[in-house]
Amino acid sequence: MANPWVEPLQGCSRWAMTLKNSLRERSVALGMTRLVYRTSLAGGMCLTMALAMQPSGTVAGPSSDGCAIKSQVLSWSMDRIRANPSARARQLSCKEIATIQAVNPESLEVTTGRVSGKPVICMSSSRSIPCLFILADLSEDGDPTSVLAEIFNYKQNTTVLNETVERLFIRPAKYIK
Repeated sequence: MANPWVEPLQGCSRWAMTLKNSLRERSVALGMTRLVYRTSLAGGMCLTMALAMQPSGTVAGPSSDGCAIKSQVLSWSMDRIRANPSARARQLSCKEIATIQAVNPESLEVTTGRVSGKPVICMSSSRSIPCLFILADLSEDGDPTSVLAEIFNYKQNTTVLNETVERLFIRPAKYIK
């Protein structure tokens, strides 16, 4: 008599291998080298979890955990932020750095947002999720949009007055020479 668990587990293993291959391709794109998985059959459901991802190594540039910033856009943006007294640059994790560096630098934009009611400078490649990565905290005295414009030396058009303020998006790649 056949074991009723063998076929579902084999199906689970095939499904898990497809998922693992997909995750492996994504991890390479993000500069990760190690993925640890657990696959099991629980209550008739196939469960696969990526338990650990480790960065592939370090390169030159500062971050909180020894990873480096290779992206000229990210490095230049962080240098501009650190040079401004109204902004306090945050330390980015290796995962954040790797994710940002995997994005086309021409599509990265910097804008302002709020986290827990406090103004921040954010970076993203999508205007629909403008604060994907938080680069800095801003002092609460002052207009965040004006501070952002000052940091990146962006000249605002002040001849038009609107009752609502449109969010300012700056593409650092356009300013790097």
